[in-house]
Amino acid sequence: MSTDKQSLDWYNKNAQAYKDHVKNPQEAVYHAYYEKPAMYSLVPDVKSRKVISLGSGTGEDASHLKTLGAEEALGVDISPEMVRIAKESHPECRFEVMDMERVLTQASRLDANFFFDPSGKPFTGAAASVRTAGIWIGPEGGW
Repeated sequence: MSTDKQSLDWYNKNAQAYKDHVKNPQEAVYHAYYEKPAMYSLVPDVKSRKVISLGSGTGEDASHLKTLGAEEALGVDISPEMVRIAKESHPECRFEVMDMERVLTQASRLDANFFFDPSGKPFTGAAASVRTAGIWIGPEGGW
C-alpha cells in the first residue's frame, strides 16, 4: 500500500468495510474468483518455511500461507487498524504495523516473501532481500 497520509487514513477508516467486502464473493467477484486463485496458484511448497506477507491488510494471505504449512507467517501492513483486524481474525499468524517499504531488514531472515502487485514500484530490489535460498512472489520474477 502507498504510505501517503491520505491512503493510510483511508485504510484505517475503512478497514472493517474492506475486510467485509473482500470476504464476500458476491461483492468482490474479481478478488474471489480471479485475483486470489491466480496468486495462490503460484505458491510453491512453503512447508516449514518462514514467510512474510507484505501489505498484508486484514491477514488473508498470511493465513493462507500458514494453512499451506508455513512454520511462521508474518503479515506486515502500515495500517494499525488493518493489523488489529488481522490479529483478531488470524491468531495463528503474527502481524506487525510496519512500513513495507522499509521492511527489508526483516526479510533477510525469512525463507519466502509473498507480495503481488504488478506495478512493483515500492519494491525495486526487494527480491534480493530474501536470503539466497529464499522465494519471492512479486513483480521481480515470480517464485
